Amino acid sequence: VQLRGSGSSMAGRIDDGAHVTLAPVEQVRPGDMVLARVPSGKHFVHLVREAAGGRFLIGNALGETDGWVERSDILGTVVRVGHDPAFPGLTVRDDE
Repeated sequence: VQLRGSGSSMAGRIDDGAHVTLAPVEQVRPGDMVLARVPSGKHFVHLVREAAGGRFLIGNALGETDGWVERSDILGTVVRVGHDPAFPGLTVRDDE
């Protein structure tokens, strides 16, 4: 799935207007960028800050947190970020 980022909460990782490619979630680890349904009911592409007992603390790149979510609230993992959908973008996690 591809979407366009909006806002500055992920500045330095995902710029406003950047194209984001998501893949199905296989594993969730702190540091991953994910699409998550947060406790307010909104959906954000934010960071996994912590993991504990099958729950995950979601937050932005500015150090703010959205709250703890269940694994079922994490809907996708960011695999690419770019500015032009015709351009393949850059790989976010290339260590796997």
